[in-house]
Amino acid sequence: MKVDAVAILQYLSIPVIAGVVGWGTNLVAIKMTFWPVEFVGIRPIFGWQGIIPKKSEKMARITVDNSLSKLASLTEIYQQVGPAEIAWHVCEVLEPRVEEYVDTIMLDTNRVVWENLPPLMKRRIYRRIRRDMPQLVEKAVRNFGEHVDDLVDLEDMVITEMGKDKRMVNMMFIEVGEPEFKFVIRSGFYFGVLFGLIQMAVWYLYPAAWLLPVFGFAVGWLTNWIALNLIFRPLEPRKIGPFTLHGLFLARQKQAAETFSKLTTDKFITVQNIAKATFTGPHSDLARLYLRKEVTEMIDNSGMLGVAVRVAVGPAGYAELKKNTTRHFFEGALRTFDDPSFKTARRDALQSLMRERMMDLSSAEFQDLLRPAFQEDEWQLILLGGVLGLGAGFLQLFLVFGGGAG
Repeated sequence: MKVDAVAILQYLSIPVIAGVVGWGTNLVAIKMTFWPVEFVGIRPIFGWQGIIPKKSEKMARITVDNSLSKLASLTEIYQQVGPAEIAWHVCEVLEPRVEEYVDTIMLDTNRVVWENLPPLMKRRIYRRIRRDMPQLVEKAVRNFGEHVDDLVDLEDMVITEMGKDKRMVNMMFIEVGEPEFKFVIRSGFYFGVLFGLIQMAVWYLYPAAWLLPVFGFAVGWLTNWIALNLIFRPLEPRKIGPFTLHGLFLARQKQAAETFSKLTTDKFITVQNIAKATFTGPHSDLARLYLRKEVTEMIDNSGMLGVAVRVAVGPAGYAELKKNTTRHFFEGALRTFDDPSFKTARRDALQSLMRERMMDLSSAEFQDLLRPAFQEDEWQLILLGGVLGLGAGFLQLFLVFGGGAG
């Protein structure tokens, strides 16, 4: 019996090509989820922008609504960061510069009076401010903590930070789901080969010209669809004989929680961002009002020294003094949060809370960390896989089989 070596190679090429098609379509699907970051092509029809960067603000909002809002309230976050530690740090940074701040405030208020004030009187004012500052800071920090939900919009803060650079949103999804994305790409080849073996048998029995393109479309479509579903399904562990089936991402909850909590507390929910949102955000006027109340109380209760200052600068100058003190305290306090060691210590405390809360999420809640990356316009990626597979099927038909049966 004569063996046609060419025919054998043609048939064996079917599962190999199907594997390559499955791998290639899944690779393209993942790449097109995240890249390019900016639109490339001719709007509005010809071109592409990665699904995640294209809808980065919406993705950020989904992440906050589906995940961050379930992990901790802003009050819990503030308490975990540590009001006492914040107050101590602010005082530690501001205390050595009391003279500088007082000089600036008084010169802004009434330069002539301050420049002509006796050095002894200035030193008394410095000492009084240095003595009263810890109490002022402690009360202000406590007051902010009691009203933090009114002062800071967590969703707005996170979305603002994410919106500064679309690459940051990309990075969050990529780092949290990196093993799953690699699985999607690798599995495309294995599923493609499996479907290719079926395709080879069918082609041997019924070598119709339309079969290879149709199977190519099916391979591209199904490898994408199966891989995406294996990441999140089954939602709960399911025992089948000696095997336990569980969505790949869901089975990796501990590691993903570690990565996600580190990312969010490194980039988005930080003590610096909370302070910035408090002092410069949409509700900063309310924060200034709270601080102005504490500053007014401190100045009004400064005894004869306060009376002397009031007489020296006059009623209008006295009001201006309170205003300037509030403004400079705001600016000075905000700068104190730039200290790297302080940011690291507060980040670690907050990361611990986020990680523990993430570990307590149900599988249904936990999948929402990564699911939006696939769910948004998922059909486009699956359809694209089918179209690429269809094209590969036609190439296989004409280049390998010469347009007909082998």
